[in-house]
Amino acid sequence: MFSKAVFDQYLEKFPARLMGRGELSNLYMWDAQQHFAQIWDIERLDFDIMYAESLHSDISNRLWTGVDYHPKESMNTFLKYEKEFIRSMFRDLFNEGKDLQMRISRFIFHCDELRKQIKKKEPKLLHHYHDEKMVVNYLMLNDPQRYTYLELVSFRKAMAAMQARNIPEYITIESYTKLMRIIQNFIKADTSMANGYKSLFPDQKLHVAGSMLMALDFIQNVD
Repeated sequence: MFSKAVFDQYLEKFPARLMGRGELSNLYMWDAQQHFAQIWDIERLDFDIMYAESLHSDISNRLWTGVDYHPKESMNTFLKYEKEFIRSMFRDLFNEGKDLQMRISRFIFHCDELRKQIKKKEPKLLHHYHDEKMVVNYLMLNDPQRYTYLELVSFRKAMAAMQARNIPEYITIESYTKLMRIIQNFIKADTSMANGYKSLFPDQKLHVAGSMLMALDFIQNVD
C-alpha cells in the first residue's frame, strides 16, 4: 500500500496539472467506453457484427490497432468461423464470479488455440495480438467502474513516488486493479474533484460516470 499522506499531496496538485494541459490525454479511451456501452450486447444474434461495431472511437482506435498490432482485425477473422464459441469466451471473461487472472489467461489460451485452427483457412493470420493488455481493454470497456487501462510503467513510478513498500518486480493484474480501485475511491471521495473533472470534456456525453480512467490520469501525473 502507498502512503495516503503522500497521495493527498499529489491529489492536491492533480486538478491544476490536468487543467494546465488543456485537454484529457486519454480522451479517446473515454470516447471508446461511451461507444462500447451504447453498442455492446452479448445476446445479439449477429455477434460478429456487434463486436466490430462496439470497438470504435471517433477520436482514435489506438486501443485495438497500431503498427503491427491488429487484435480487432484478428478477432473479426476468428468470428467468421467460431462466432458462438467466442461469445462464450466473452461471457467467461466478463463473469465476475470467477478469478480475474484465470479469466484473462483462459481468454488468451483460447485465442492461441483458435489461431492454430483457423490459420489453416487463413494463412495470413500470423498472430491474434490478444495479450494481457488487450484483454484488460475488453474488461475496461465492459466495466469502466471496475477496470482501467493497463499502464504498468506509470503505475510503478507512481507507487514509488507515493512511497509504496515492497513493489514487486512483476506486478499482477490483480494487484494493479486493486490499488487502482483504491486510488479511484480516494479521488471520488473528493466531490469537488469528481465534479470538476467533467469540465475537462469538450463533449459532456463522453464522460462515463465513475470511470476508473480518472485513476489512470492520476498515476500518469505523478512523478
